[in-house]
Amino acid sequence: MTRVHVGLIVAAHLADLATFALAVGLLGISGEIGPLRAVYVDFGGLPAVACVEVAGLGLMLALLRGYQQRVAGRATARVSVRALCLVVAAAGLVGATTNVVAVIRY
Repeated sequence: MTRVHVGLIVAAHLADLATFALAVGLLGISGEIGPLRAVYVDFGGLPAVACVEVAGLGLMLALLRGYQQRVAGRATARVSVRALCLVVAAAGLVGATTNVVAVIRY
């Protein structure tokens, strides 16, 4: 996992958080598809959502790093770590995209 992978993952998930804040500001929490974020907003507002997002991001990066160390030296290690990094980044981009679509439809 290189700095580029980490940067891509962080950027994707921060874009998700930023577009979530925009969507909630315009539409309210009813525009959110995921029920867990609604609970976090009710619990502590946007700061609670940001804390959970950053904690989840840290956990994902730690798990990826642990997996990378576990498979180090195997022939397919680089490919599988890269693929997992792309999947994790794609999850953030999907979240950001759904938020943007909700705002556009508004």
